[in-house]
Amino acid sequence: MKILVEKAGVNNVNLYKISSPGMAYLKYCGNNNIYKIAKFLYSYSPSVYLERKKQVVLDNLPTKYLRDF
Repeated sequence: MKILVEKAGVNNVNLYKISSPGMAYLKYCGNNNIYKIAKFLYSYSPSVYLERKKQVVLDNLPTKYLRDF
């Protein structure tokens, strides 16, 4: 969460712990936050992601956000 806040510019959210020890998840909502996370994941390190996963994100982003990809 700290990396997303610092590098992607998203807001702090609650960290949800699950029953498995040492595991938790973050839940972000809103097109603007999703756009910032997608840009952070797919624009800065192009050799670290799976193309099919990127395509799923791009297929679900509103058209106005696609210009940066």
